[in-house]
Amino acid sequence: SYLYTTNIRGLGEMAIDAWDVESGSLLNCPTITTSNGIPHNPSVSFDGSMLFLTHSGGTSKANSAFQVGENGCLLAESEEVFETDLNPFGLLIVSPPSDSDIEVSGAPTLEPTAEPTSSPTGEPSAPPTTEPTSSPTAAPTSLPTSNPTSEPTQAPTGDSTVHAFGEHVAIANRAAGSISLVDPLSLETVTEYELPDGGEPMYFAQLAAKSELWVGDRANNRLVILRMEGTKLEVDGFIDTPAGLFHSMPMQRTGDDYPIVVTTCDIDNVAVAHDLTTRRLLGTMDAPTEAVDAGMKPHDITTNGDYVFVTYLGTGEENKGIVASYDALSFDLISVLETVHDPHVAVRDETSLFIAAQGTTSAGTGIVYKVSIPNLQVLYETERPSPHGMFLSFDSSYLYTTNIRGMGEMAIDVWDVESGSIVDCPEVTTSNPVPHNPTVSFDGTTLFLTHSGGTSEVNSAFRVLENGCLESESEVVFETNLNPFGLLIVEPAKALPEPTSDRHGFGDNVAIANRGAGSISLVDPLTLETVTEYRLPDEGEPMYFAQLASKGELWVGDRANNRLVILSMSGTELELDSFIETPAGLFHSMPMQRAGDDYPIVVTSCDIANVSVAHDLTTRRLLGTMEAPTEAVDAGMKPHDITTNGDYVFVTYLGTGEENKGYVASYDAFTFDLIDVLETVHDPHVAVRDETDLFIAAQGTTSAGT
Repeated sequence: SYLYTTNIRGLGEMAIDAWDVESGSLLNCPTITTSNGIPHNPSVSFDGSMLFLTHSGGTSKANSAFQVGENGCLLAESEEVFETDLNPFGLLIVSPPSDSDIEVSGAPTLEPTAEPTSSPTGEPSAPPTTEPTSSPTAAPTSLPTSNPTSEPTQAPTGDSTVHAFGEHVAIANRAAGSISLVDPLSLETVTEYELPDGGEPMYFAQLAAKSELWVGDRANNRLVILRMEGTKLEVDGFIDTPAGLFHSMPMQRTGDDYPIVVTTCDIDNVAVAHDLTTRRLLGTMDAPTEAVDAGMKPHDITTNGDYVFVTYLGTGEENKGIVASYDALSFDLISVLETVHDPHVAVRDETSLFIAAQGTTSAGTGIVYKVSIPNLQVLYETERPSPHGMFLSFDSSYLYTTNIRGMGEMAIDVWDVESGSIVDCPEVTTSNPVPHNPTVSFDGTTLFLTHSGGTSEVNSAFRVLENGCLESESEVVFETNLNPFGLLIVEPAKALPEPTSDRHGFGDNVAIANRGAGSISLVDPLTLETVTEYRLPDEGEPMYFAQLASKGELWVGDRANNRLVILSMSGTELELDSFIETPAGLFHSMPMQRAGDDYPIVVTSCDIANVSVAHDLTTRRLLGTMEAPTEAVDAGMKPHDITTNGDYVFVTYLGTGEENKGYVASYDAFTFDLIDVLETVHDPHVAVRDETDLFIAAQGTTSAGT
């Protein structure tokens, strides 16, 4: 509703203006005079009843608090002065320690009797594929009368109405253009959903926290996002991909809170990674020289969150394939391994990488490899008949591979993950040929298997014994629709997180960065007393804050050491968690100004390196860099203030003050490309929240006077 700006050179006179955000006009408020000079950075409590203000300067320790009236104006006589430490600079109201509703303390009763401190003195500066097309010939058996699986876990209490597909088997019927959701007990299709625009479903990912099921659509070169509600699927959005979408795989890491999906695109000869939460493109992986020179295309793909592994597939004239490893943050190529023809990959958590390379028909056999991560050194290899589809059990104990060309004979091998050796299991024969893609239930008791082919509609289910072997006589065949292809076990709907209010006691406290003292003060908003003071390591120089409330983390920029310092809040203590290096000259940092958004990022300006950067608070990864626009570079200006609403990032550029000129630039918050540039008077600062317009407070030069 309201914007607050400070008059930094007014020595406390006409110190704070209040503005109506909707109209952009100045409110008719009483004039505010502060007891101390250099009113620098303001912040307002969550309930809007209090404004807190730092008074910066090399010898200042003073801050102010004012009550805010219902009309947005400050109560002129309500000032309360409180001290922290030298040169209080950036400040932030600390969110309570959970995603639960914020309970905001009422405004303290303040009496303007505090003695003012001495005034500070100034602010310091159609592609190749060997996927099957043949039709199965064996007739499907009748559906079972007994359950082939143990009873599935129910969705957590409190969110069970989001969707009813917990532990169901999602199957992509590639030729039918549909998705079947199959009950794991009865093996009956609960819901069948036809993709729009003649879609061709391939493989799945899931964002359980939002009840979203993602499926790759090869015909339209896009990821289709479906919302699961009750027993229905509804389109929620699309993400375009490069041409030739084939395999998609969500990150294979248990309990990770950074879900991504990686996808191969064989026509454009690239692989891509997307963030499931924000739906943004994270990076692109180009084919290695070895694959390009051999005319190979990207095919299978997987990731454990640290690395991405992509296979490259040729025409089959040579019995050769390639597997490449990439860094999952930079997406740079790390290593390349040559295998026999048509490799597929599987990894989970901290396991080694497993490769099932089918081999050419003329070779008559393939190889299953266990290799090191990320340098792809072969640890074990075993010849097996046409190994193709593969799945690692959720407890990382067993690997299952399929014999795709065996017409159902010797259909499934079981491997011990730790040793990399094949488990001595009874031979499994399937009633239908082309055993393609396997998956295993969360509890490890049932294996589900698609039998692909242009006219096939069949799938199989087997009981899994405690030793990982399949019970060979337990096969049950069930139908979905034409050419069942990729499959996925759907995670149950997730309950809202339990409140974690006991994690720290700083909810609604005011965090103040004492730049000159190298410390952070956490101030009680009622008593205005410092609850905790924390000194940054390595003679740090704290500047501005961000927070990851869901993890109880407070982030602060450290200009002296060019890094973001991550502090864990526990009880009334701050403990060092980690650092993130930034380009030289870190100055302003700002978390995303969007209420309730589940994609917390922080943007930071770095004036020595003359760039700005964006980091993901959850994963701590660098998302992108924003270069200074030509206008700013030509004028010798440096990035200074910064903010973002999640859609766009806004950066100000500051000159020496010889000219009464500054710049504000807007950038796309996904690509970080420059959008537009505005010239202002000297020293602009920026503010935005949610869907508001951008506000700019440009100080002007001393000679300009306004």
